[in-house]
Amino acid sequence: MKNENGKREMKKLIIAVVAVALAGCAGKSSPQKSGVAAEETRPLVKVGSVDAKHRFREVRHVQASLRAKESALVSARVPGTIDALFAEEGAKVEKGAKLFQVDRVNLENAVRAAEDDLRLARAKAREAEVTREKTRLDDSRMKRLSEENAVTRDAAEKAAVANARADAACDAAAAQITKAETALAIAKKNLADSTVLAPFAGTIKRKLKDAGDYAGPGTPVFALDNPSVYEICFDLNAADYVRVAVGRTVVETAGRRLVVAYKSPSVNPATRTFEARAAIDLTEDLAPGMLLDADVVLRDDETAGLPVRSVNLRGGTNVVFTVEDGRIRALPVETGIVSGGWREVRGVPESAKVVLEGMLLVNEGDEVRVVN
Repeated sequence: MKNENGKREMKKLIIAVVAVALAGCAGKSSPQKSGVAAEETRPLVKVGSVDAKHRFREVRHVQASLRAKESALVSARVPGTIDALFAEEGAKVEKGAKLFQVDRVNLENAVRAAEDDLRLARAKAREAEVTREKTRLDDSRMKRLSEENAVTRDAAEKAAVANARADAACDAAAAQITKAETALAIAKKNLADSTVLAPFAGTIKRKLKDAGDYAGPGTPVFALDNPSVYEICFDLNAADYVRVAVGRTVVETAGRRLVVAYKSPSVNPATRTFEARAAIDLTEDLAPGMLLDADVVLRDDETAGLPVRSVNLRGGTNVVFTVEDGRIRALPVETGIVSGGWREVRGVPESAKVVLEGMLLVNEGDEVRVVN
């Protein structure tokens, strides 16, 4: 009986020793297992460096209208019936070439009438001058006789009055001459204006009136374009007004690189836009009146940049996550424009390992695994 009890006690002791041994082995191996688990749970992030010379372009897409830089609606300068047209649509004319003529016969008659009026005014002036010479002699003689008491005072006064009237008549005649000369000058100017000349060398784009039609000032008869210089015209938002510079701002359109040649001096208060223009050479694929898609380049330079996805908004501040000694660090940055999926950034060292992918899973101080 004692022998069996002893065996049972020995068996219990052996089991206890084995259990303690197994527990010791498990305790020794737990740090290794713990380390494996920690490594597998660290987030995996992809890192890269800031591009110190990334090209950023800021453009405004606009629709531009192609037109001749120099164009005119040629109107009559004096009212009347069109006597003759000297050009047709599509014709090329030189500066000063005759385009049309208005009511020339009536205007020629008006010149002749004005010339007759001037001759009459001059004749009356000569007559007034002769009369004044006579009244001057009479006045002088009557004054002398009055001093000698050879005539009455009344007779002397009448002679003086007659002389004064003669002087006034001469002044009036001189004024009539001036008036007639002015009328003649106007008649000659109207006659000259009856033949309308091309203000510049160009091409007749449209004929708006025919011979026999009535024409007056402000009523176009021909539309004339200068084919040597063309331009594109477009509108931009008022917010970009100070960013557009004449002679510097580039416009890209139809495979061409142009430069702004004109910017309106004010902003349209109704549309809050302003007009800009750029000269363009006309080729076979272009025609006046066409609409062209254009890019106005407000900025084109190289500066530091990162992919857009690498910049995050945390707590109202733009940050990028970097990795230092295996841990995440949040770095506040200043940001600029976005171009082609990249964002302009300032304040990121070129040596920094910036998290490009996986940043949504990490926070400040987290341990991470890195893939370059």
